[in-house]
Amino acid sequence: MADRFEGGAALPPNRTGAAGTASAGGFAKRAALALFLGTTVIGGAAFVAPAHAQSYAFSNVRVTGNQYVDAATIATYAGIGRGQQVSAAQLNDAYQRIMNSGLFETVELTPQGGTLTIAVRENPMINRIAFEGNNRLKDENLEKIIQSKSRRIFSPSQAEADAAAIADAYRTSGRVAATVDPKVIRRNDNRVDLVFEIREGDVSEVESINFTGNRAFSDTRLRRVLASKQAGLLRRLIQSDSYVEERIEFDKQLLTDF
Repeated sequence: MADRFEGGAALPPNRTGAAGTASAGGFAKRAALALFLGTTVIGGAAFVAPAHAQSYAFSNVRVTGNQYVDAATIATYAGIGRGQQVSAAQLNDAYQRIMNSGLFETVELTPQGGTLTIAVRENPMINRIAFEGNNRLKDENLEKIIQSKSRRIFSPSQAEADAAAIADAYRTSGRVAATVDPKVIRRNDNRVDLVFEIREGDVSEVESINFTGNRAFSDTRLRRVLASKQAGLLRRLIQSDSYVEERIEFDKQLLTDF
């Protein structure tokens, strides 16, 4: 039987983080690597033969299963030159490089004589991106924040990062309780719709600002120095009474300069 280096990651559950952090159960990729070198795989752990046990040299690299990513790009990720002597450990490294590209659900490397066959199953193409539940931040503004784009390969890790970036944008506008969940809707032809479900939450207001240790200047005088303001009668018109972490750091500098 030909040696095989394989692994895969199913399209993960539709869940990611809240208030600027991605949950551990979100689009986390699960890849299992099996190395069949006369060894046994138990519970997802591979007992690998020593690298010197067998070496390979390939005159040809054949890529199968690719639809959107061209074969030359996949071979470049593998990084195995024609005629180069490679060990089992180096084939394992090649597998990891291809998987770490974030473009594939599964990858399998199979040495067959002088040919290395790389069989891949690609992550789907993004058909469209939509936002649901957003009122404070408009679609066109959210599109500028995220890196996932229509007609690009779907990346679970990028979807996680995009959800966290959206939550951060809400946090800086005073909505620290905002949560963002990416959802994947399967379409035909290996395509998906990527939907970000947003719960904006309420604005966190600064109810009061107090100081300790000040002797030369009163609290009232120091409050006038700050960019942050206490919530008052005009709270619907003045957004400087919203709690924003970055503004607190700016206030520290303003006080120091004053």
